[in-house]
Amino acid sequence: MKSTDIKPDRFEYAKSLALDLFNSLNGKNRVGVILAGSVPVVVLKPTQDKDAVRTTIMSLKPTDQNADIGNALYTAVKLAEKGGVVVVFTDGADEQRGKSIDDVLILAKKMNIDVFFIKTGKNSYNAGISDFYVGRVSQNSLNYSGFV
Repeated sequence: MKSTDIKPDRFEYAKSLALDLFNSLNGKNRVGVILAGSVPVVVLKPTQDKDAVRTTIMSLKPTDQNADIGNALYTAVKLAEKGGVVVVFTDGADEQRGKSIDDVLILAKKMNIDVFFIKTGKNSYNAGISDFYVGRVSQNSLNYSGFV
């Protein structure tokens, strides 16, 4: 979500979309915030406190963890009320380790919960350093080389 194909970056763009959506709701809606990482984090349980929701969204920071959208979606569906709505802001990069997104969508349908995905990037590619090595060029040398 730190990619900059959307300015200023995907995460900030997702936050602005979430705030726009939130600001369009009436005061009776309960809104919760879940940060999808390798383990989903319930940052704010569903509430009608508009200031708490706004402050929470604005304070969110991206992490370097891979997102597990299936588990985050499952957490959101379990917190949602029957007949509720879950909105997922994602760049499409998903490292599925837990719940299958398809299985969670079936559960949501059984609970009469609508799920919407809002894409926040031009593609789902994310670049990151997966391995890094630094070593001396030779035993007698003070020069070092690095490989990514």
